[in-house]
Amino acid sequence: AEVAQQLEKLKYIVALGDPCMSAICGSIVLVLAVASSAVIRLLSTARWWGCLRTYVWLAGSCQLLPRSLRKMIGRARTLAQELHRQYFGQVLQQRMGYFWQRLPDAIEASHLHLCERFVYEPSPPRTS
Repeated sequence: AEVAQQLEKLKYIVALGDPCMSAICGSIVLVLAVASSAVIRLLSTARWWGCLRTYVWLAGSCQLLPRSLRKMIGRARTLAQELHRQYFGQVLQQRMGYFWQRLPDAIEASHLHLCERFVYEPSPPRTS
């Protein structure tokens, strides 16, 4: 049932039920698509220039470092992840959670559609 609710929310976004939500989600998808395209283009360019071997060699060399240096690099990476989580993780995760809760599921979406279609709007009072 929980998975169905999540899929209904995605369906609501894709169906352009709320223009603002669709614009926000479309922007997120666009940013992800551009970022992944840039990474693919960068790897393609690095391969064309012959730099990809250097990057693979560098990654392999890091694995061949002495254990103490690898531990130090691991601690630095863990510290960087903790700092990222501290400054960006919780706030972003909360905001995305609130955003996701705001999206209606199928029942709420059909209710919104019915209200938009059949809502009673009083006419202005007549003046004689």
